[in-house]
Amino acid sequence: MVGGPRQGLATLAEFLYAARRAENKAGGPYARAGQAAFQASLVHQFNAAYAAAGGFWTIAPSNPTPYSLFDGDPTYERSGISYIALRQILGADNFTFALRQIQRDFGGRAITEPQLAAEFAQWLPNPSAACGAQLHRFFSQWFDTAYPRGGGSHRPHVTGPGLHGGGFYTVPGCTHR
Repeated sequence: MVGGPRQGLATLAEFLYAARRAENKAGGPYARAGQAAFQASLVHQFNAAYAAAGGFWTIAPSNPTPYSLFDGDPTYERSGISYIALRQILGADNFTFALRQIQRDFGGRAITEPQLAAEFAQWLPNPSAACGAQLHRFFSQWFDTAYPRGGGSHRPHVTGPGLHGGGFYTVPGCTHR
């Protein structure tokens, strides 16, 4: 797997750490307010980055140039928020189970993007063909598509429930269970 999708997991860890800090400030992981703060932190981080304009969306994370391989936007930030969207799509528990399964299956070895997508597909709450196709669109939009400058309509449209952008569960045959 080329830079972006892999580096995005490192950025996700930063986002989760910030969310954990917000959760602890609001009463901890066992308090309803703490859980709400955790979720609100992730949604805020996603929405703030998703609103980016300019060149933020112009390089596909799975196809970086030598100059952009370690550039923050496509390699780290864009890929990091894609995992927040994926967490929203799968649900927190399924997302965690998927990451554990990926570690068991590929730990210490390389994983391709199709393999990564197939691993996450196993944890879709709705395993319908329509949801599988929507997940394929998600990966294509987030990791493989370079958009024109500007943001707005020039960015991925398949996102997770509760996030800015188009929802994942909006196509016929793919509803959240």
